[in-house]
Amino acid sequence: MKVSVIIPTYNRALVIGRSIDSALNQTFPPYEIIVVDDGSTDDTKKILERYHDKIRYISRENSGKPGIARNTGMASVRGDWIAFLDSDDVWLPDKLKLQLQLIERASVPLGLVFSDYEIIRNDNSCSRSKVFSEADLGRLIEFDSQEGKIFKKELFYYFLIWKNPVHTSSVLLNKKLLDFVPGFDPALTIAEDRDLWIRCAEQMQVGYVPEVTCKYTHEGGNITEDKVFYNTSVNYVIHKYFDRSKHEIPEWLMVEIESSFRKNYRACSFINAKLGKRGAAIKDIIKSLNYPDSSIIRYLCQISTVLIFPSIYNRIKRRIETRRPGNSE
Repeated sequence: MKVSVIIPTYNRALVIGRSIDSALNQTFPPYEIIVVDDGSTDDTKKILERYHDKIRYISRENSGKPGIARNTGMASVRGDWIAFLDSDDVWLPDKLKLQLQLIERASVPLGLVFSDYEIIRNDNSCSRSKVFSEADLGRLIEFDSQEGKIFKKELFYYFLIWKNPVHTSSVLLNKKLLDFVPGFDPALTIAEDRDLWIRCAEQMQVGYVPEVTCKYTHEGGNITEDKVFYNTSVNYVIHKYFDRSKHEIPEWLMVEIESSFRKNYRACSFINAKLGKRGAAIKDIIKSLNYPDSSIIRYLCQISTVLIFPSIYNRIKRRIETRRPGNSE
């Protein structure tokens, strides 16, 4: 089997070498490594020149969307399988070998295989991702083997509508899927990966290797406006598939999906109120009412929290800021 690695990058000159080296140092060597430079303005190109013919370099105008850069790479792959590696992430040496072992020994054709990963935070602390509860994993598995697990096709498709356990840098994608699934949605900036995994799971079965195969760099520090945009984007993707599948989704999963909608809309309502956007906050409250909570007390707490607490919070915040050294009343 031939694996094509796609590394999209934008202004990652300080770390991209680490990512490329982790792909080159695989115990199962990749067939090709394609680096898609999404209009970098730093020294990225100079760093990449050190690799000569070890990589294929594609430069494009900045799109601001990692999905578009990945699509650019996917259009030129020559391998049978496609692996994605973000330019600030790294693979462990056996990443490809472990996933290909599952693919080779699986009793059914697989469209996508993913694995566990570690999260590296700003303070360099690490933690293993906890993508499944034992109960959820038990419900999802159709085949279990020493090499990994294969999920029930329809059930895992529904599960992805609720939760995304798939980190992009852990994915190995069957190129045959591109005949049915035309890559990442270029209209999406956030949750474009989840959107693609859902479409892949609808077409073919998905495999999972319960081993850490990559390390994901979590930068954090998102501003509150980004959190609203993130929740809104996730809700858009979930709705797209939930609305057409809700009559087939198992009851236990329906409860979880509706709870996710409710929590996301409540989070948006609070953040918008905190930003002084009371009209938007009220709209989000109304949207959350489409997924009712069993407790009327929670609704009253939500409304009072959104309409009253942010005003108090912002008043206290302004008072603290005016008392800092260098500020005057």
